[in-house]
Amino acid sequence: GLRHAGPYHSQNTEPWFYRTAGLKIVVPSTPHDARALMASAVADPDPVLYYEHIALYRDPRIRQVIGDDPPAPIPLGRSALRRAGGDLVMISYGAFVHVGLRVAERLAADGIEASVLDLRTLVPLDRGAVLSLARRCHRVLVIHEDSRTGGIGESIAATVQEEAFEHLAPSIRRCPIHRRSRSTICRARCRSSVPRGCWWRTRGLLRRISTAAGSSRDTQNHETPENF
Repeated sequence: GLRHAGPYHSQNTEPWFYRTAGLKIVVPSTPHDARALMASAVADPDPVLYYEHIALYRDPRIRQVIGDDPPAPIPLGRSALRRAGGDLVMISYGAFVHVGLRVAERLAADGIEASVLDLRTLVPLDRGAVLSLARRCHRVLVIHEDSRTGGIGESIAATVQEEAFEHLAPSIRRCPIHRRSRSTICRARCRSSVPRGCWWRTRGLLRRISTAAGSSRDTQNHETPENF
């Protein structure tokens, strides 16, 4: 859907196959991972669906120097912690990992440290990493370019609620694209609003954070950063 490229380019088809037995789903977020996960997908004995988000092709913030030697394959089902923090964790995949990193950078300016988990593969899902971070950070935001109902974010949220509920401070939150639309213009507008939506959801999760001295500081009334 980037640059109004046609209705079929606007669809996120990974949820269609997410529950199909025998299929594996790979969604890289960086050039290095794209090469390494492709090597793993080719070597895997099972059929693998490999997704590359079109927005990553034009994003200068993710440029990496790639050597001539082939990278070591990344085992399917192994996530990557892109940023470490203890106040909350944002879980995402593909292009929207970088949305989480942008939000985390803004939060860091307010003294709030957020973890960003890049799933890399949706099937198999690195449940251990997801649950470990949920239990450690207590606040979870799932960021994904999909509808709120029936999407992959809903499945991840259900996993956390079932297996780490007692460790959560508020309930888990999701930041999806809310509206389904066949129009590429509408979907592009929805996509551009996701960073702001994630920002406000993190503020809701972090209304009050206890400081080391035992006092609390209110984080609810911050305005959305400009050019965000």
